Amino acid sequence: MTFSPNLDQMTPEQLRALAAQALQLQSQVEAMSRKIQNDETIIEQLTYEIALLKRHKYAKRSEQISPAQGSLLDDLLDTDLEAIEAELKQLLPASSQAEPRQSPKRAPKRAAAIMSLIQSARMNGHDPYAYLKDVLTRLPTQRASEVEKLLPHRWNPIEAT
Repeated sequence: MTFSPNLDQMTPEQLRALAAQALQLQSQVEAMSRKIQNDETIIEQLTYEIALLKRHKYAKRSEQISPAQGSLLDDLLDTDLEAIEAELKQLLPASSQAEPRQSPKRAPKRAAAIMSLIQSARMNGHDPYAYLKDVLTRLPTQRASEVEKLLPHRWNPIEAT
């Protein structure tokens, strides 16, 4: 409505029509508000899914990983997704805010590095649990020049006691 009607000069019929028009406009505004809120929620979900897929795609593209490592990466991404969703539910009100922070982009590389060590230990005939237990026990006291001895292809299980 672009004009301001003088309510004192309107007939009862005109007042009823104006009230009906106001109610109709109010219901349209509420419907549009619900649609906008729904759209914002969908946009937020899609934005997050896109970021997650890009992160997953980058991790698989940037590293040579085995199917076992890819499976672990998928599991870690699912865990990250659940943690972020829980955090978003606690922190974000219904109104739109800034885009939520993503988890560190290095997390998949770290998990892949551990899985690579485990796979290398298996390929070299070592029990992965015994290998990792020994390496993690000896690593803090190992000289920097002798760290290479802890790699799976150079690790000597006889020394590990």
